[in-house]
Amino acid sequence: AAGETTVSNVAWSATAWGAMPWLTSTEIGWMNLDTQANGTLADLTGEDAADFDLPKKDGEYRLTHSAGGLMSFVYFKVSGTGAKVGSISNPWMVGGKPGDTVAAYVTDDGELVIGGKGEMGDQFVENPPWAKGKITSLTIGRDVKSIPDYAFFGYDSLSNVTFATGAQLESIGSHAFAACPNMEELEIPANVTNCGPAVIAGTPNVTVSADNKTFVIVDGVLCDVKSNKVISGLDAAVVTIPEGMVEIAECAFSTNGALTSVTIPATMMAIGKDAFKGCANLTNVFVRATEPPTLVQGAFADCNDGLKIYV
Repeated sequence: AAGETTVSNVAWSATAWGAMPWLTSTEIGWMNLDTQANGTLADLTGEDAADFDLPKKDGEYRLTHSAGGLMSFVYFKVSGTGAKVGSISNPWMVGGKPGDTVAAYVTDDGELVIGGKGEMGDQFVENPPWAKGKITSLTIGRDVKSIPDYAFFGYDSLSNVTFATGAQLESIGSHAFAACPNMEELEIPANVTNCGPAVIAGTPNVTVSADNKTFVIVDGVLCDVKSNKVISGLDAAVVTIPEGMVEIAECAFSTNGALTSVTIPATMMAIGKDAFKGCANLTNVFVRATEPPTLVQGAFADCNDGLKIYV
């Protein structure tokens, strides 16, 4: 019907009962994950069936079916004028601990959508159930609290990451978005207070929300302004680390093939393990400190044979 989006061939995945108390034991319900608005399919269509037309309203939804004391659900996203949600079945449960309802699915056009509530687990990282080379965009729901180490490392085709309005994300693990060379847009949300080392190493076009009080990006460097620590480089060729930074995290710039020159400020006290490891084109490091910073094992391992460090 005009102004509606079809969702069909829904297959259910069981989880604990109780998250949608407004449903009876035979109803199919929906929830908008941004607004928490909820209801039954009868509210939307007058039909209580697995194949239905959802009124076209932008947002991320959870479709729920309850029966026999168990509740089952899938997640799907509705966005853009005329957008169609294809057949979505068997979403993958990717929660990190009991009680987390984080689930994921992939649309026909290569968008990986992760919704639900709680922490993402690391069970999908090494062998994801989706084809990582075909993921072109990523959408993460409002109530996802954390992203694990290496979650999207090396996603060569990933170009856009979108976090839901009011994202409650607090933590992004080490290397989680590193080595994504075709990234066009990724903004670290306002509520993120923890980013692991090398979280965006080698990835271009990353920004930080203006409302974030912990992190800033200056001259291609992600800095923790509360601890005065360099967390990660991006993909810049020439980097000047801001004055006031006292430490470079382990692996912060590792394997950045574009990096050719780094200037380290007078305030720097320590350079972490493997901080610049594998920067094959790094030829010049300028250290402004009168007392050279402490180097941890492998800080400049496997760099250009002609590397010169000026103190």
